[in-house]
Parts: sequence; C-alpha cells; structure tokens
Amino acid sequence: MLAMQHFDTCHLLTLASIATVAILLIQGCRKLGNPANSLLTTPLAYLCFLSFPATLISWSLATTESTLENTVPLHLCDLASFACGFALLTRHKTMCELAYYWGLAGTVQGLLTPVIAYSFPHPLYLAFFWQHGVVVITALLLPLGLGWRPRKNSVLRIFLITQLYVVVAMSFNFAAGTNYGFLSAKPKTASLLDLLPAWPYYILVMEVICLAIFSLLYLPFRTKSLK
Repeated sequence: MLAMQHFDTCHLLTLASIATVAILLIQGCRKLGNPANSLLTTPLAYLCFLSFPATLISWSLATTESTLENTVPLHLCDLASFACGFALLTRHKTMCELAYYWGLAGTVQGLLTPVIAYSFPHPLYLAFFWQHGVVVITALLLPLGLGWRPRKNSVLRIFLITQLYVVVAMSFNFAAGTNYGFLSAKPKTASLLDLLPAWPYYILVMEVICLAIFSLLYLPFRTKSLK
C-alpha cells in the first residue's frame, strides 16, 4: 500500500474531485432554488452524518487495535461534520456558522496537509477525504449556493464556542492521554503546525490565527449579515 504524499498526483486529483463536486452542487442549488434544492442538500447532510461511522469502519479494517482517539468523535473535524449535517437539514443559525467558520478555517487545512499514513485506495484515505470533503463542500455551499449569511457578531460567537472546544479537548487529552485537536502535540506527519513554535506556544499562535481567519471569512458579509 502506497504511503500518503502531500500534493502528489493522487492527492491533487482528490482535491480536484472535491472542488468539482462543490462547484456542481453550488450551481445545482442556484438553479433549483428553494425548496427543491433539498434534493441535493439532504443527501449531502446524511453523508456528513455518516462520515464518522465510515471512519470507524475504516479504522477497524486497517488495524485490530482500538484506541479512544479512533472511537470518540472529538476532533474538530468530527464535530464540524455533525454541525454541517444539522446545518443542511435545519438551517439552524449557529450550526450554519459553525459549519462555515470551522469548515473553511480548520477543515481546509486537513485537506491540504492530511494527517494520514496511507494513500488511495486505502479505506482510511477514502474515509478521511470523505469526512473533510463534505465539510468543506458544505461550508462553501451554504453561502454560495443556498444564500445563507452569518449573523452580526458571528465571529466572536464561534470563536468563544471554539474556546469551549479547546477546554474540553485539552481536558480529555490530559485525562485520557489522547491528542484531540492536536492540542497536546503536533501531528507526527508534516503539517502547517510545523511552521509554528513548540508546544504549548503554538496553541497561543493558533488562537490568534483562528480569530484572524474567522474575521477574514466574515468580511464578504460585513454589510449584508443578518441582524
């Protein structure tokens, strides 16, 4: 089985496929309009919900060892996939904001520098890009295909929710010896975190970067956001 190599032909083709699906869904929803676009968004929502179970199954196929980090959905992308599913089905305002900000500020980084050891067609590779792909597609589809707009003060709201996640994940990591959110150590494989200082200082830098990216993501809607 081939090892995963960042930006090799397989990786680039996978990213191109995800981008193509996103473009087609955005165009499809624009043409269908409400409520007919549920024909496209409902299947995508269930793909979001099923992405974590698919990851569990892929882990069981890859190894006989079971760890908390493989079975508890506490990575930010795990939670983002659930938020995306609820956002698509309910259009709940906070769920949509979580999907948008977490998807484009965090999950995109996972697509660009995936923390996996295996390449296509290993089950872990397929599950990883399934989960991360549907999150990013949803984050783009909400504003570009469905006309959703974030509320005023959404940046602060989602940043505070993210801080709650950090506290919960760090507490769980301390108690269970896990590394959810990469808050206990940097990934073993190459990632953008390699550009940051050592632990724990990179966590503080990540916080600043997170707030900055959230703010940039809000800029297109600054004059159009819902009150």
